[in-house]
Amino acid sequence: MQSKKSAAMLGLLRSVKPVICNLNLDLKRAGSDFLGKLKKMPASLRMMPAPGPRPAEWIVPAKEKGDLVILYSHGGAYEGGSLTSSRALASVLAQDTGRRVLSYDYRLAPEHPFPAALDDALAVFRHLCREGIEPGRIVLAGDSAGGGLSLALALRLKDMGEPLPGGMVCLSPWTDLTGSVPSHRTRAQDAPIIESEGLHLSALHYAAGTPLDTPYLSPVYGDLTGFPPVLIQVGTNEVLLGDSLLLKKRLTECGVPVTLSVFDGMWHVFHVFDLPETNQAMEQIRDFLDHLLAV
Repeated sequence: MQSKKSAAMLGLLRSVKPVICNLNLDLKRAGSDFLGKLKKMPASLRMMPAPGPRPAEWIVPAKEKGDLVILYSHGGAYEGGSLTSSRALASVLAQDTGRRVLSYDYRLAPEHPFPAALDDALAVFRHLCREGIEPGRIVLAGDSAGGGLSLALALRLKDMGEPLPGGMVCLSPWTDLTGSVPSHRTRAQDAPIIESEGLHLSALHYAAGTPLDTPYLSPVYGDLTGFPPVLIQVGTNEVLLGDSLLLKKRLTECGVPVTLSVFDGMWHVFHVFDLPETNQAMEQIRDFLDHLLAV
């Protein structure tokens, strides 16, 4: 059952959706950075610049739990998002799981279309491995486009015969850029954050002529056999609900261990808000990582 706090937040978000969805790209980018700055990092966390092929930062809890690290890819429909905007969610992941999180900037469309983001994700993953972190001790995590990018990265690693990460956490992932899943229609009125028309334009900008069902763009169309365990979390009130349902179906068909949690009444990447449902989601992520560590 949806909490009273999240129900009130849902109403507020719906009231501002027309304004947010009609902003131009520059204002959307500036707005997401502004919101990222509003949430202060807990004093128990340390933030350190991370050298490497892309601008990046480590967010480190006071007491690290085990040796798993999280490589976090931010959302933003491949056109927005940054270290600043993603810091709030990356901090929650570090604090609530007790794991070190590496957040990084990847190049954005339309200035840098596909495969720039995927190339950057691959470069950062390889850099972590060169720094002595075993691939199996890296968990790929991402929200929205970042969830899709994490899956695309694992697919590319597999296709090149390189070691795969130990697991993946996908939060409201964008896995099918064709926009063909039914929830783009059936959830359009309920979704308070994003809308399908804007997503379709972002998909075209990122793809830059590449067919949208290309697996490195839309991982649900790829062969996911051999992937590590995957945890998917999504809300009922989002147009990308179907992306998660389809991803679960494809992973199951490919024999991949997968857990899908659908949160009643919740919206796209609700994890950035201080809500009871966020606490439940983070507890599940923590348990998922604990299980990976025990394997």
